[in-house]
Amino acid sequence: MSRVVIYGGLSRFGVRITEYLLDQEMVVASVYSGSSERAAEEDRAMFFGRHAFFQTVDDNDWEAVAERPDAAVCLDSHVDFRASRSPLTKEELALRLETLLTLSPDLQRIILLSHTDIYGKPSGVVHERHRVAPVSAAGRQADAAERTAIETLLAKRETAPELRVVVCRMPSVYEEGQKRSKRTEHLHVLDAASGVYRALTAALSPGLHVFQFGNGLSRFSFEKAAEQLGFYPAMTLKDHRG
Repeated sequence: MSRVVIYGGLSRFGVRITEYLLDQEMVVASVYSGSSERAAEEDRAMFFGRHAFFQTVDDNDWEAVAERPDAAVCLDSHVDFRASRSPLTKEELALRLETLLTLSPDLQRIILLSHTDIYGKPSGVVHERHRVAPVSAAGRQADAAERTAIETLLAKRETAPELRVVVCRMPSVYEEGQKRSKRTEHLHVLDAASGVYRALTAALSPGLHVFQFGNGLSRFSFEKAAEQLGFYPAMTLKDHRG
């Protein structure tokens, strides 16, 4: 049974992914953000309170996690999964990854949510090999997070040779009943959850992997994610119409 520690798992959208992973019978430890949203996160945590596979933990007391995780998911590296308005800094992410790998040296996989704004203003169909040229705040944050994850992987090649860092580039996320701009690319939160789950469970070799998750109607191709992870959008194929 997979054991996952998840950051941003009690944010507005994060709870949908936490619920999805619990439904797949994963053991989930969700880390409180420590932000002004703490009260809201505690209320959301009560929804999972009686779930045998669920645990909450403070960021500064990560050793309280009952079992060492097999994987870590950084949802809050994506702007839509941040409980606070302040971005996750490069220094915060680097410290987090160092702590994870120190306290759980057998960690097999780190999932990092990135944003498709990392490409800037691309034209045509966009694939993972497209040039990175961020111009927005979300894009610059995504670029900094990806660089930090890559630096961590390179630094840990000898001490953590089986580590897989999986970067998941997603557009802005939405859920049912939410208004969204027709000028902005969006991905339904349940499609985002499916992508995270498949990134956690797919057979991948050690090293860096970058996948893009599109909604099936946008210019962001999910061809690689479909081929290697078995990802296909479901909700957005119908919900984005009209």
